[in-house]
Amino acid sequence: MQAHGWTACEEVRIERDPARHQLSDFTRGSGARAPGVATQYLREALHRGVPLYLSAIAASEFHVRQPITDLPLRNFNILPFNIDHAMVAGQLMSAIQRDAGDDRVAVKDDVKLIAQTICESLTHVLTEDERTLAKYLRRMNQSGQCQAKSILLADGFDVSWFNNGQHGLPGT
Repeated sequence: MQAHGWTACEEVRIERDPARHQLSDFTRGSGARAPGVATQYLREALHRGVPLYLSAIAASEFHVRQPITDLPLRNFNILPFNIDHAMVAGQLMSAIQRDAGDDRVAVKDDVKLIAQTICESLTHVLTEDERTLAKYLRRMNQSGQCQAKSILLADGFDVSWFNNGQHGLPGT
């Protein structure tokens, strides 16, 4: 089985199945653990030959606080926000019920990332953003609009995401 993609759009995708991909959030991480965990996922993806993608949406968000050139750009394919992404994002935004207190702009950007996930057939979103991105992704899964799962960086590195959820035997 050939390895396929990550996206570091506000996310980093990881995956082993050509029809499955994943994303990771480099932009909103606030915990000291998150950058180390993101690096572990990056290294594991590179080790396994998993292609990496960087969403233009996440790149702009990242660049607000840190130069985008600080990322290892040579390891990423840039994922632009295209018209098909825009159409899906518009449909999702019109159907979404935003929670009171959730920042409209953040939700709108997260919905754009979810639209890219849908259009590009991505299956996982690796993120630090449980407050909006992971929450709305779960809701869209429950309503059948999306099938991607979120992997929270705050939960630490878990190699089982690269092994179709399989954990190794203890001590191996």
